[in-house]
Amino acid sequence: MCCFLSWIQKDGVVCYLTDDEIFSKDARKGLYGCQDNDFLGHGAIRRFYNFTGGTEYENCDFWNTSILPREIAIKIKNFDRWWGRTFSHYFDNYDLCDIIEHAPGEWKVRAAKQLLKKNPTNQDLRDMILYTTDEWKAKAAEKLLKKRPSNADLSYIVGYASDEWKDKAAQQLLKQKPSNADLCHVVEHAPNEWKDKASQQLLKDKPSKADLCCIIEHASDEWKTKAWEQLLKQSPSEADLCHVVEYAPNEWGTKAVVHLFKQKLSNANLRNVIEHIPYEWRDNVAEQLLKQRPSKTDLRDIIEYGPYEWKIKAVEQLLKQRPNNTDLLYIIECASNEWKDKACEQLFKRKLRNKDLRHIIKYAHDDWRAKASRQLLKQNPSNSDLRDIVEYAPSKWKIKASKCLLRHKPSKVDLRFLMNCAPGNWKNKASKRMSNVA
Repeated sequence: MCCFLSWIQKDGVVCYLTDDEIFSKDARKGLYGCQDNDFLGHGAIRRFYNFTGGTEYENCDFWNTSILPREIAIKIKNFDRWWGRTFSHYFDNYDLCDIIEHAPGEWKVRAAKQLLKKNPTNQDLRDMILYTTDEWKAKAAEKLLKKRPSNADLSYIVGYASDEWKDKAAQQLLKQKPSNADLCHVVEHAPNEWKDKASQQLLKDKPSKADLCCIIEHASDEWKTKAWEQLLKQSPSEADLCHVVEYAPNEWGTKAVVHLFKQKLSNANLRNVIEHIPYEWRDNVAEQLLKQRPSKTDLRDIIEYGPYEWKIKAVEQLLKQRPNNTDLLYIIECASNEWKDKACEQLFKRKLRNKDLRHIIKYAHDDWRAKASRQLLKQNPSNSDLRDIVEYAPSKWKIKASKCLLRHKPSKVDLRFLMNCAPGNWKNKASKRMSNVA
C-alpha cells in the first residue's frame, strides 16, 4: 500500500496528485473505482495521467520537505490549499495514526483532530494516548473510556495519560476482574491511592514472586512490607532478594541481605547488592567479592561503593590486572589521592586521547591537572576541551585555555561560559566579544 506522499518521475517530469486533480471532473473517469486512500498512491497517479514506466517514489514523512522534489516541497508549505480536502476525505485511520506516531507537534495535533472526527478504533485511541500531545491524550482517553474499554485499553490510559485519566482508568480497571499483570501495571503507573488498592488486591490473588517484587519496587512502604513478608514464604531466589535490597525500605533490605548471605552469590548479584545495601553490610559484600576471582567491573564497583579499606584492596588488585585507560580513569575518579597518583603515572606512559586528559583535569590533583592541561593544549583541543581546562585546571592553564578559546571562533555558549568561569580580565574580554556578536 502506498502512503502519502507518492510521486512518479518520468523523463524529468514529477507526476503527483493534489486536490485540483483528485476532485476535478477528469478524476471522475480517470480515478473511477478508487476508494479511501487509493487516491494517495502510485496507481491513482498512473490512472489519472494514463502512462506507464517511470520511477516510483514515496515519502511518508512528507512534513520533511528537504527530501521532496522542489515543486512538491513548496506546496507542502501551503498544505491546506493543495491537499486539505484529500486529508479530510481520503486519509484513513492508519495514515492518521502514522502521522500521530512520527510527525512533529503541529502535524500530530492536526492528525489527532481529524482522527477523532472519524470512527477511531480502540487501538487508534491508544496510539493517540501514547504519541500525541497532552490535550489530545486527554480527549482520546475520554473517548476510550466511553467505548467499553478492555483491560489492555485501560492499562494504556493508566500508563500514558494524565493523572486525571489515570485515576478514572485505574478505578474502572479494578472493577473489571483484572489479571495480576493488570494489577501490577496499576501498581507501577497509577496515582498512589490506586497503587495501594491494586497492591491490596494483588496480595489476595496468589501473587507470583514477580508480582511481589513489583509491589516492593513501586508501592508505598506499608505494602512493600507486606509483599516482602509474603515473598519470604515463597523461597525467594537470588534475583528476588537483590530486588528487595534495591527497592524495599532499609529494614527489609537488611533482612534480605541476611538471607542472601545464606546462599553463594554470583559476582553480578554481589555488585548489585554492594550498591544498594546499608553501609554496615558493604564490608561483607566487598570481602566476598574479592574472594571470587573478581573481574575488572567487579573491582570498579568495590572502588566506587565499598568501604575505604576495601577500596584500597580493590585498587591494588585492579592495578595488577593490566588495567586499560578506562580502569585507570575510574581509579582517578573514585579512589584516594595516593591511588589517583599511581593511576596517573601509568596513564602518562600511554597515548592519551583528549577525553582521557579531560577526565584527569576533572578528577586528579593540581600537579596532574597541570600536566594534562599542557598536553591537551598541544592536541588540537575542541572548544569543549578548552572549557574543561578553564573550569578545572590550575590558574596558569585557565588563562591559556581562555586565550585559546577566544581565538577558536567561540560560540555564544563559549562566551557565556567564559563570562562566568574565566579568570580576571578574560571575563571582560568575553563580555566585550559577546556584545560585538549581539
